[in-house]
Amino acid sequence: MNKIFFRHCRCMLLIQFFISVVCNSQDLSQALLKADTLNFSVQKQSNWKVLNSNVALNTTRDSVEFELIVVNDNQALDWKNEQYLGKLKQGKFFSKNERVYTFFLLTEMYAFKMEPDGDCYLSLKKGNPPSGSPTIIPIVISYKL
Repeated sequence: MNKIFFRHCRCMLLIQFFISVVCNSQDLSQALLKADTLNFSVQKQSNWKVLNSNVALNTTRDSVEFELIVVNDNQALDWKNEQYLGKLKQGKFFSKNERVYTFFLLTEMYAFKMEPDGDCYLSLKKGNPPSGSPTIIPIVISYKL
C-alpha cells in the first residue's frame, strides 16, 4: 500500500514540475528539450510529444517500472479509438505478453496497451475527451517481465 502511495506521489510531483515548466515558457520547447527520451520513442505523426519518460528494471530485476508523461495539442484526435503513442526502444523492457492497464485522470478512465514488441497505445474508455489544448497525460505502470 505504501509503495503505491509513494509511486503516485512521485508521479504527481513530476506532473507538477512539468506543468510549471510549461506554464513558465511561451511554448513547450523548454519542457521538450529537458525530456528524457532514452528508452521511449514517441509517434510524432499524430503530434505526440514526450515531456518525460522513465523506464527501469526494479531492484529484483524481474519487473519494470514505466513512467511516461505525454502531451498532444491535436484536438481532432479520436480518443475513443486506440492512439499509437510510440515504442519502447530496448528489448529488455518488452513484456512477454500484451498488457492493458486502465487508470483514471479525475473522472475519465483511460486504457494503456503495451504489445510484446514494445508498441504502446492509449485510448479513452469512459468519460469525456480532453477539451483543453495541450492535453497532458501521465502514465505510471509496473509489470513483470
